[in-house]
Amino acid sequence: MEATTDPDGYLLATYTARDVAPFVLRTGRAVFTFGGFTGRDAMVDLEGFVEVVETDQLRYVLALPQQEPETARWIRQHCWVVDVPGTTSPGASSNRRPPGIQNQVLFGCRLPE
Repeated sequence: MEATTDPDGYLLATYTARDVAPFVLRTGRAVFTFGGFTGRDAMVDLEGFVEVVETDQLRYVLALPQQEPETARWIRQHCWVVDVPGTTSPGASSNRRPPGIQNQVLFGCRLPE
């Protein structure tokens, strides 16, 4: 993920601060949260999310924003499921998945250049 994202942009988007922590600690990169600290705050609407994706600030999404169904629908329609090497099929539980990816689907929203 790090190699295919802008170092000045977000590494990925996910749901809560708990989901963000492993990625920030491991990479030091900014991670976008849909639900703020607890996952219950709507941090961005669909228009704002699409702008972040279209301006190449964000390429990957881990966990759909539950409090924003329009944004979740947009992600399902415009992004694709990324197969994470060395893991089971996307969305399946596996102890081999990296921290933060257990039981979640990783979506790619922009093609690598």
